[in-house]
Amino acid sequence: MQLLDLPDELLVLIFSKLHAVRLDKPQTRAFKNKQKERNRQYENYHRRNALYALCLTSQRLNRLAVPVLYSSITGSTTWYGLTTLRLFWKTITGNEELCSHLEYVENLLSDCFGNDLHLDVENNGDDALHLVNEYVEKLADVILIAPNIRKISVVSLEIENCSLWERLLQFVPENGHFPLVPGHSLLKLERLTFQTNAKAGDCIGFEEILCGLIELPLLTEIRALGATGRSVQVPHVGLTLKNLQRIELTECTLGHKVVNDVLIVCDNLRHFICHWSILWCEMSHETPDLLPNLLKHQQTLETLWLLADRADFWSNNATSPACFILHEMRSLKEAKICDSFIPYYRFGNISPMSVPRKSISQLLPSTIEHLTITYTMRYINSTASSFFAERALYRLADDCPHYLPHLRELVIQHESFEIPYSTQVEEEIPLPLKFADKGVRFSVLEESDCLASLD
Repeated sequence: MQLLDLPDELLVLIFSKLHAVRLDKPQTRAFKNKQKERNRQYENYHRRNALYALCLTSQRLNRLAVPVLYSSITGSTTWYGLTTLRLFWKTITGNEELCSHLEYVENLLSDCFGNDLHLDVENNGDDALHLVNEYVEKLADVILIAPNIRKISVVSLEIENCSLWERLLQFVPENGHFPLVPGHSLLKLERLTFQTNAKAGDCIGFEEILCGLIELPLLTEIRALGATGRSVQVPHVGLTLKNLQRIELTECTLGHKVVNDVLIVCDNLRHFICHWSILWCEMSHETPDLLPNLLKHQQTLETLWLLADRADFWSNNATSPACFILHEMRSLKEAKICDSFIPYYRFGNISPMSVPRKSISQLLPSTIEHLTITYTMRYINSTASSFFAERALYRLADDCPHYLPHLRELVIQHESFEIPYSTQVEEEIPLPLKFADKGVRFSVLEESDCLASLD
């Protein structure tokens, strides 16, 4: 039997297997596994060529393959990518039927064929700004004229006069409105992944992007790498992202107050991941809480990550900012917390030899099942620090049956952490066995990348 002998229904099913393999993480995270990402791009290249060939075979196959061929645009901000984007933009502009097929948009700064924006800048420095300008302009046009886009995964430089987001959102600063997506655009958007390569203050802030998307009814997931702010006061008008269930902020430089405000414009969050590349906190309250607006999601939040590569705190008291309200999160199943955000557990602000006034277990909800504590200090294996960590972990093991009855796994993550084996405290049972006796699997993950498990 030949391909043309099959009924349309089977052909549509076969062609549906040639949809683009979508990218579910920002470019920097995707290229942590370069071979896997290259294979994905090669696969998309061959699928697109196969669909194009099918379209040239006959009118019947053309009619069935065109919707899949134009369901995605994957490219890179390079001269090679610009050529492809020009053709795609020219073809769909003014053609409502082709525009209606587009569901997925992807843009990176390099591709599997060796095309790279950095190389284009080195080889054609004078024309590099023209390249970025035209690419951003045409990419924004494509997004705004396609009414059925469901997934976007983009990288943007966000330099002066070359901002993708300022082209996508409409700003009306004189009347104090939110920057909003114009007209009918993106009303079917469900998942958004983006990476911004820019200095803080030089580009549109993450809080502005989030507010610009606030009227999108189907948006359920946002993953952002390199999110920055520019200290712009965005007015609150009572609107919320009612269906947003997941936010991932990685390698961000947002202030904790901005992140706290982000939690206000969301309803029913189930997964919240925030990773700061650097965080500066100035606190003055008696018992500072890092993100008090987490309480808004105490009935729905299942996953919470609070991590920082570097966290510098300044306050009028000896207590570091932390999340004292974690124990009130009634649905939390998984938590990954940097040591910097655990009060009385941070080595930089108090003496490592002092006894913590609260056990870690008393800061967590009884619903927790998986707990990871990441260490950022270089001196974690010093004698004093190891002694302090050891006592805290033994105390946690003792508290598990009463405070954390559902805990099944505890992971300590640091690139060179040594498991304490009761060398300095009056215990005879090694920590792994101590936790095993409580029904908890204890392990040490020697990994410097605290986001590795996201990949």
